[in-house]
Amino acid sequence: WVTTDGIVLREEFHDGFKSVLETEPVATDLGEEVFPVSSFIKWSLIRPEHEIVRPRNLERIKLTISGMSSSDLIPKDHRQNVLMTKKITKDAYASTIMIESELPSFEKTAHFPVPIKDLDRDRLLGPSPEVQVNHPEILNLSSLLAEGQTDSWRLARIINRWVYDNMEKSLVDTVTAVDALRERRGECQSHTYLFTALARAAGIPTKIVNGLVYSEDYGSFVYHAWPEVFVGQWRALDPTLGQDRVDATHIKLTENEREDPFKLMKFIGQIGIEIIE
Repeated sequence: WVTTDGIVLREEFHDGFKSVLETEPVATDLGEEVFPVSSFIKWSLIRPEHEIVRPRNLERIKLTISGMSSSDLIPKDHRQNVLMTKKITKDAYASTIMIESELPSFEKTAHFPVPIKDLDRDRLLGPSPEVQVNHPEILNLSSLLAEGQTDSWRLARIINRWVYDNMEKSLVDTVTAVDALRERRGECQSHTYLFTALARAAGIPTKIVNGLVYSEDYGSFVYHAWPEVFVGQWRALDPTLGQDRVDATHIKLTENEREDPFKLMKFIGQIGIEIIE
């Protein structure tokens, strides 16, 4: 809905999202209710029937994700395999998937030297609004961490450890990698943006993954973000949890910061998880 002089009054997007033109006082008035990040986490928890013991050490898990609006929402990759998808109601699907942690045998394989230049540079090595690869502060730190390093996987682990050790784990949302570097605190998205910027600046192709991970604190799956690097093979790390080998409770739902930003909303508040084995 647009006026004759080009002012947008209302927009409607897929999946039911809408935006309307409002005055600033109306748009910024949240009333007396405050919705902190912790409340969003509790609202979006996915609690399976059975608790997962020592999730950070889990090597393999088989589970079913139900309540999806489409049959092809769950991606496949080197860790995650969709075994079966079926229609359970008129408008809902369920997928059974097998997920594994990263294999330790990878440590013994050959890794590419840095910088890696044989993949799509713009998509996997270039900047985005959230990941300012070419910012001087990012370039300076990346260069410092990469000094003397030639093995891409070793450098990825060095960056992963630096982000884990130097970022306070806090429910504070930071918008970009530079924000995270300056504030030195944040949640999983902040850790992932910073890692991605530092790794790309060092010449390591890196993707941003959004999905779920099992939380011992909540006894539930929570929405989470982590990076994947290409070092001869794709490899998932978690700078928030300090994992060079992500555990098997990491369920990938979307990847890349430029992917459909509304895709994750197809899962939040809609799905359930049943652990099979």
